[in-house]
Amino acid sequence: MAVVRPAIAADLPAASAAVNASMARLAAGANAYSDTARNEDHTLHILTTAFETGYVGVGEVDGVVVGACCLVTAGAPAFGLGPLAILPSKQGAGLGKLLMADARRRAEEVCVERGMRREDVVMVLTVDTYNSVGTALYAKLGYEVKEPLIAMSHDGDRVVPEGWVVSKLDAEHMEAAAGVLSNVLGRDAHALVEHARTQAGAAVASRDGVICGVTSGLRMDGFVAATCTEAAKALLTAAEGDECQPRRLMMPAQTHPDLFKWSLENGWRTVKQLLLMAEGAYVQPKRSDGFVYIPTYDG
Repeated sequence: MAVVRPAIAADLPAASAAVNASMARLAAGANAYSDTARNEDHTLHILTTAFETGYVGVGEVDGVVVGACCLVTAGAPAFGLGPLAILPSKQGAGLGKLLMADARRRAEEVCVERGMRREDVVMVLTVDTYNSVGTALYAKLGYEVKEPLIAMSHDGDRVVPEGWVVSKLDAEHMEAAAGVLSNVLGRDAHALVEHARTQAGAAVASRDGVICGVTSGLRMDGFVAATCTEAAKALLTAAEGDECQPRRLMMPAQTHPDLFKWSLENGWRTVKQLLLMAEGAYVQPKRSDGFVYIPTYDG
């Protein structure tokens, strides 16, 4: 019998194994690069972070954890969904839908707890373009494709561009960094920046004492926001990721073609293609007048 419930800490290793197995099988079937094949510790780190700062639901069959779904709650009413995965041998029984419904239920609860309306919930996720089954499932559940993304990786040296200062995101930067991110996203982003400050690699880029860019770290679950392209470049060349793997990001190449080309010319390589999908009143980040936004799982 399939059961979905909130995770406890003891569930996380089995949940991580389910994510690794599912993603590796998907990638192998498409002859594609597997995110999780590179470092199992990183998957467990993602799940642990979500467990400690957001929400993780797990799916059980006969008392054994065979799947998981993470919910990023810091940006409420916008919530990031994922990773979502089921052990390959247990797929096809509807656990994915149950886990997504559970995450949606928790998102609505968080909105109410924070004085927001349930109907304000926006659910955002990314899916590999070769994951046709997942893409179809999300579309059937009301998710719409918002933009294509390209996963990129960089394992070279970090270099701070002349004229820029890239420093760790500290308490003294919070208001200015939140101002940058709020301006780009078009909504209050103080909670997102507070959450970002707890993440490995969180940093700000400043010039002449003015903060022009902020990142929660160069990881697939990290964002980059900047009020000018040069600030984004400073973060992409000098900010850190985490110790488990090379620096990573999800580049919106369609809206930032020049930044994408510059990245390729400066040591970044393409890894795979993804789609950003959302359900609810999703608002596109500002990417005109020099503004730059490289998304995380929560768009």
